[in-house]
Amino acid sequence: MELKDIRSIIEQDEYYREALQSFITKTEKTFTFPALDENNLRADLWKSLYAIANTTSDEQIQANCCSALRILSREKSCLNQFLREIDWLNLLKRFSGLHDINREFTERSKILALEAQKCLCNLVFNSNKAAQECIENDILYNTNERIRLYSNSSYPEEMRFFDIKLLFIITAVRPEARKILREQKNAVQNLMAYLEYILMGHKILKEEPAQMVCEILKALFNLTVLLQANGEDKEQYIKLMQMLRNYLLLPIESKEQSSALHNHVVHLLTNIPNIFYTELIPPLSSVQDETDITHLEFHGHDVSALAVILELLRVKLAVDCPVCQQLEIISPTATVLYKGACSNRLIRKYLRFEILPPLKDVYSRPEEGTALRNCLCRLLTTPVTHLRDIIAEFLFVLCKKNVKRMVKYTGYGNAAGLLAQRGLLGGREDEEAAEFSSDNEDSETEEYAENKHNINPVLGCYEPSHPDAMAGMTDEQKEYEAMKIINLMDALTREGTIKPCKIDENGKPVPIEHVLELQDSFKKKERFNKTKE
Repeated sequence: MELKDIRSIIEQDEYYREALQSFITKTEKTFTFPALDENNLRADLWKSLYAIANTTSDEQIQANCCSALRILSREKSCLNQFLREIDWLNLLKRFSGLHDINREFTERSKILALEAQKCLCNLVFNSNKAAQECIENDILYNTNERIRLYSNSSYPEEMRFFDIKLLFIITAVRPEARKILREQKNAVQNLMAYLEYILMGHKILKEEPAQMVCEILKALFNLTVLLQANGEDKEQYIKLMQMLRNYLLLPIESKEQSSALHNHVVHLLTNIPNIFYTELIPPLSSVQDETDITHLEFHGHDVSALAVILELLRVKLAVDCPVCQQLEIISPTATVLYKGACSNRLIRKYLRFEILPPLKDVYSRPEEGTALRNCLCRLLTTPVTHLRDIIAEFLFVLCKKNVKRMVKYTGYGNAAGLLAQRGLLGGREDEEAAEFSSDNEDSETEEYAENKHNINPVLGCYEPSHPDAMAGMTDEQKEYEAMKIINLMDALTREGTIKPCKIDENGKPVPIEHVLELQDSFKKKERFNKTKE
């Protein structure tokens, strides 16, 4: 090659380097490019970037091409078409080192690999086709294999982060990949090994490792969603639960990261079968060697992890979030506590002690106040039905599925929805109530016993006696007022505003066709009560 040809290549590379850097600087915060819609500019730009990246040997120019593509891929228009016409994904596979997981990186090749990873994450996030191709050309499975090597390798920390992020995004948009990764590629074990590696190396988590842990937990959530436990998974679940407990108790430098990590732990816990929740409350004797952790003892067990989850719920309930966000914000934490309460008597007892302590304030309605019981009772009437049902079932379990106790702590009005669903409106007790212990640690307080005769069960609080509104009325006046009420109810019924119901044999409300059906229902209830006596 002659000197003038070498000079020409150097000058050409310098031009590319400057042009690309200028484009990246100007568009770093740009998300739409309407100007590229004219004269086929978008397609020409994609092809030119590929041609430059594929022909130059300058890794800085290649990295800049990846950065430019990452920025362009924020816009979804024609993304699938360009990926079909231009073989970008295999080029990115080579740049990121995913064609050879044992590849050694120089300082310049690390920069290129990192830009290629970021570009892959963007493409997969915005294009389902890109995600599918990453499965077909083994980008996903090679990423998983590289994660397996992390505990014994010198891969840069940032590259590790984007490997896990890529795995998370692909498993989020392509659910079919989860089973293969889980059953054939040992992805859950690989992520758990890295999770344990981070845990063993830190007594306090700084921001970057905390972010890494959050990304691992997100990937594990995808891989374990809808997973049914079997005998082979038992040891793996136990180990995972023990690690999750440790991460709940591990000090984290940033409060923001601490909150994020605890949230991701809780989300992952929603996937774990109930039977493994006992790992959250190990016997105190088995954790005494954890000298750096303050243990919260309850009946000989360490309930510190439960206390962290309960505090997380307190924080979420204290936020005045819009109704449309209640399910997303509150549901995972409430679900975990509900699963824990269903799984283990000691967990249930501790949660009852914290949420439903013996009643002393009998003058306020259950939904009034800032205590956990008050906040949860307010959610019993939320229009978000899924969340309302979770909270109702949770409180019912804490009340040992005893109808009287549920009414006592929440008020009949708040509990009516749950009781109607379970067929308990007629005064029947839940058939599962017998499974719960009959200890009396929540016996009546003096305050409750003194005011019991004046507690309105519908409101769930003390209500002073009202004067008799019909005192001094003649029989004719009483009959007149009664007819006025009947006529008003009849008008509301005919207009469809209300629909009178009776309680059927299954304890559920059913509409009536005629008012006389109410009389029959009342007589049956009287006979039922006499039989019980």
